[in-house]
Amino acid sequence: MNIIVALLVGFFLLTAASECYSTDHFEKIRNSLSHAGCVYLKFLSIIESDIFDRRDTVAGEVIIAADGRYLVNLGGDQYLYDLEYLFSYSEENNQVTIEHIKPQDAIGDEVLFITRLDKLYKTYTITPGQCYRLVKRTHQEASVPDSMIITLRIDTLLIEQIEYYDVNEELNRIRFLEQKIDTTCDDSAFVPAYPDSVESIRLD
Repeated sequence: MNIIVALLVGFFLLTAASECYSTDHFEKIRNSLSHAGCVYLKFLSIIESDIFDRRDTVAGEVIIAADGRYLVNLGGDQYLYDLEYLFSYSEENNQVTIEHIKPQDAIGDEVLFITRLDKLYKTYTITPGQCYRLVKRTHQEASVPDSMIITLRIDTLLIEQIEYYDVNEELNRIRFLEQKIDTTCDDSAFVPAYPDSVESIRLD
């Protein structure tokens, strides 16, 4: 899964950038996301490949609960984690893969990282209140980008875009269209619901 969801660059390594210590828009955004009971994001995932000279754009949305549950819709694919099982659904193949995930083996950093920016990354200011470079604190978090650029909507507490290079050296842009924060999520969002004709494959 390439998201978030995944659901996120060494591209903009600016040596003049200084680490952000002051209370500004981005610090407020990080705090708001990390303490939210429920986060909803609607976005466009844009991948640009110089090698193949192509640009792919996919619409998506993600719901993240404070307890670690998440739901990701990306094009015709869906990824749902209910703290016990990870459901990976392909609309094209009408197939869902169900995998039991133990709490200590819980995955989803490529999804949940947006609510853990303060813990996963050091932040460096490029343009105060507008543009920041984030560098991963430890290489143990292999499923999240080593670095990325975050751009804010000026004079708001909203993220406009995240940019990073993936393992294939392709430029990824996550452009946010809508962002909502609430105290709780609707539990029904994390209940799997697929067509009766879907083929189920269990991996445990």
